[in-house]
Amino acid sequence: MSIIAAPQGSLPVHKSGMGLCESLEKDYLRLTSMPLACDVRPPHVLGAALQMVKARWLADNDYEYACTQLKSIRQDLTVQNIRTELAVDAYETHGRISLEVADFAEFRQCHSVLRQLYAQGVAGNPAEFAAYGLLFCLCSCRNTMAAELSSLPVGLLGTTMVKHALEVCAAVRQSNHTAFMPLFDSAERMVPYFLDRLLPLVQKKALAAMLAAFCPLPLPVSHIVEQLGFANAREAKRFLLDQDCVLAPGGSDLDTRQSRP
Repeated sequence: MSIIAAPQGSLPVHKSGMGLCESLEKDYLRLTSMPLACDVRPPHVLGAALQMVKARWLADNDYEYACTQLKSIRQDLTVQNIRTELAVDAYETHGRISLEVADFAEFRQCHSVLRQLYAQGVAGNPAEFAAYGLLFCLCSCRNTMAAELSSLPVGLLGTTMVKHALEVCAAVRQSNHTAFMPLFDSAERMVPYFLDRLLPLVQKKALAAMLAAFCPLPLPVSHIVEQLGFANAREAKRFLLDQDCVLAPGGSDLDTRQSRP
């Protein structure tokens, strides 16, 4: 009896050892079984595919395309058990892009895998994503901040981005708008996408505190602009009217008596 070896590309990828697909683009499909080697891209192709996705995102910001391609890249990395700097690059890229479009479900998946890769000693940007993890807990209003803090490596506590994130968390939880606004202005990388979501809450709480402090005296709109980070009086007045506040005759002051709930 003669035994004829199956072509390598027709073997499942876990038996062939490495993918053989040379296509840069590949649609993401949920796996129901281990894929064939001919359908999986090896590391050098995945690296080129990742650079292509980055370039196209910068060019056209097509998130549907970027998300599909990045999930496909992540899948090919997973089935080949590739846990190298290439994997970190893919997950960090997808994590950052997902924050730009507020796809927090995808961000959570990327963040979870990145924590595992960083813990295994794979090089990347652990301080950056530790900061994002803290801010995600703050934005999502989930009771997970204690768990997030307990999982934070001690060595990251002194890093610029983690210290900034912790200061933001403290400012928001203490309703301290005077501490929050400078942090908003000094935010780095993708942090502004979190702070944009937190800013309306901070502004509403600060407005309530101002109304209580100034009542029954008029509250100058210029003071609100200065304290709450508005670009100009028109923007501030639009916010105030959305909060059912009442402007005094002339429009330069807030009628604190009529504006308090």
